[in-house]
Amino acid sequence: MPEIDLEYLKLCTNIHLFDNEKLTAYQSELPLPLTLDRPRNRAGKMVKPKFKGGLRPELMLEYVP
Repeated sequence: MPEIDLEYLKLCTNIHLFDNEKLTAYQSELPLPLTLDRPRNRAGKMVKPKFKGGLRPELMLEYVP
């Protein structure tokens, strides 16, 4: 995490289709940014993502110094 407080932590993607064609944020519903968390008071910490599989998959975030 940067040394400043962020209001939102988002996951952004680009989708490369072929040659120079690609979809970026807000060009369709597929690459829309996904808000993961509101990391208040966590500036300067590292984010460790963990994925839990199974019937109810979940992405969990752990903040460590």
